[in-house]
Amino acid sequence: MEIKKLGLIAGGGKLPVLAANAAREKNIEIITIAFTEQIGAELRPYSEKVYNYGVGQATKIINTLKQEGVEHVIILGKVDKGIIFNKFSLDWRALQSLIR
Repeated sequence: MEIKKLGLIAGGGKLPVLAANAAREKNIEIITIAFTEQIGAELRPYSEKVYNYGVGQATKIINTLKQEGVEHVIILGKVDKGIIFNKFSLDWRALQSLIR
């Protein structure tokens, strides 16, 4: 299976940067969903596009990845309390997931 475009949902730390760099070296286009602007800035050099969404914005995240034509997604990085409560708002999809 050859991956040409990869969605990266990124928390903090070095792991998302290492993965994005490795993918970029293999000519895989990276579409990043970053949970903070700082994370987005760290991943911008490796990414075709970077979007900044809160953890609870599941519908926006999924719709953006679909609009970008992403079929493969990885989720990497630390999501600490500061990130969770920074842009805290749960959309309907995120709320349903928590209820389950």
